[in-house]
Amino acid sequence: MINVPVSTFRARAREDLKGRWGSAIGALVLFVISGVVINFICTFVANIFGGQENLVGLFVLQLLTFLLSVPIAFGFIMFMLNFARKDKDVAATDIYNGYNYFVPVVVLNILLNIFILLWTMLLIIPGIIKSIEYSQAQFILADDPTIAPIEAINESKKMMYGNKMKYFLLNLSFIGWGILTVITFGIAAIWVGPYMQTALAEFYLEVSGKGGAEASGDATSSSSAIANSVIVEDKKAPVEPVVKADSEAEKGAEVTSDDE
Repeated sequence: MINVPVSTFRARAREDLKGRWGSAIGALVLFVISGVVINFICTFVANIFGGQENLVGLFVLQLLTFLLSVPIAFGFIMFMLNFARKDKDVAATDIYNGYNYFVPVVVLNILLNIFILLWTMLLIIPGIIKSIEYSQAQFILADDPTIAPIEAINESKKMMYGNKMKYFLLNLSFIGWGILTVITFGIAAIWVGPYMQTALAEFYLEVSGKGGAEASGDATSSSSAIANSVIVEDKKAPVEPVVKADSEAEKGAEVTSDDE
């Protein structure tokens, strides 16, 4: 269980975005545009099979949309993870790197959808809890694409043990920004999207034990240095008065001997 306040993840996200908003917004805009293009292509192909009114056409539309959009969504997660790590070589076009891992990404998303659907069929609440429990699987695979999809899911379950409420509250903390996005007809999403996704990436880095370590180490080193300096000063402080006291005692002794 992590003991980091929700506000800390948002603060880290703001720090990550400082002076780098352009790259994050560029990736989001490219992601949205790609989604529109994918939707256009899938609709065009589905119309060949009778369109959405036809069962076959609807199936083709859903299948193509899933196969083409899932890798790019995964690529966006990879981008945000590297962005949160302050990778200097990160670029907006990195969102297309998800297609390099097409098979494991598709398999992972199929498994996630099946598992969440089965839990949701029992009750809605268990489905929500399980979706939170599996929430880090995408980040885990993005962090290590060689890992098996089912292993990423199991690892996510371990990471989220005792941290599900923290993740829920982190998402809930952006509800105000979500309302602002609706009020501005989606315009605010240009800033809210990168902000929220960076905070979620920071959450993964913390819960996986791969983030905040350097800061903690520096803080610990600084605290130790301060503590050591205080101890040294405390040791040095009494020396001067003692020396002075000894000198005064010696002078007193000399005066007394002279008087005698």
